[in-house]
Amino acid sequence: LTQVLPPVNTIMAFSILQTTTEEVTTKSSPSSKAATPVKKRRIELSPLPNHVNSGIRLDEFLSSTTSSSSKSKFASTANYENGTPMIIRGRIVSVEDHGCIVDLGGVLLSATGEKAKAFLKFDNIEGDYEVVDDEEGDDDDNMDEDVEDDDGRDTKPMDVDKSSSKTAGSKRLLNKHRVYDFAILPPQTSGEGSLSILQLSLPSTSTLATLRTTSEMVPSLSSLVPGMLMDVQVEQHAKNGMCVSFMKGVYRGALDEDHLGGWRSCDEKKKKGLGGGDSKEDPSMWWKKVFRGKHAKFSARIIAVDAATKIVRLSLNAHILSLRGEYS
Repeated sequence: LTQVLPPVNTIMAFSILQTTTEEVTTKSSPSSKAATPVKKRRIELSPLPNHVNSGIRLDEFLSSTTSSSSKSKFASTANYENGTPMIIRGRIVSVEDHGCIVDLGGVLLSATGEKAKAFLKFDNIEGDYEVVDDEEGDDDDNMDEDVEDDDGRDTKPMDVDKSSSKTAGSKRLLNKHRVYDFAILPPQTSGEGSLSILQLSLPSTSTLATLRTTSEMVPSLSSLVPGMLMDVQVEQHAKNGMCVSFMKGVYRGALDEDHLGGWRSCDEKKKKGLGGGDSKEDPSMWWKKVFRGKHAKFSARIIAVDAATKIVRLSLNAHILSLRGEYS
């Protein structure tokens, strides 16, 4: 896994493949001879683009960006001109002389069923990077099994892990099968107007945390992905959080009390003060007094999406907004 995933404390979206409940036998104490059956829940996750990007359509995003006459380019100063690029999960297929071929997991490029192809130029990588030699020669099928089943890899994981710990803050490691969240740059069409290969950039975590998702970039609920930063507006206060709308009121989501950011740490005295003395309102619902008026509009990040049930959950917690696990 050290050759696939980013460094420790990196916050990124995973797709839930399945949840199962298994009954295992454990001893209540080391001295106990009797084994007690205990039910444990197992959640199988995947970081691979073919799972995380499932349902994403790029045609609306591409049409909105190509309609603009100005060009957008990723610069070393981490500035994006002409709007915000779309963030998408990708896996490096191979490292070439001038960049990396990236697999987007079969994301559809248009309604005709054409699958997107992508390329990452070294010039579009923010900050320092290091190309890691790949001496395994494993095919993609074996790689999928390694990631999903967590089988042991007959390679040098400790060497890569050490280099990851040393360079996590300064260098991005580039090798076959490495998974990152990339940014799609506005496409440049050929003279005939046909799109060839999507150009990607690899922003730093600090830049990635500032990129917002606009209504033009996400045409359907199935294209919503955890990690997207949205401008939301409070619609209703509930006993355990708030209901919000986003993308010009097209979609609705919810923020649980545990994901209201720094406000969650308010002590009982402050909660009573927010309740308003003789007010009949429940003082424990302090967010009803805080997130109102001009504070009813703010930015929140999506943390869970279930398109089938139309459930969207968002968060205001500092480590989620900054995408840095060390702040949790």
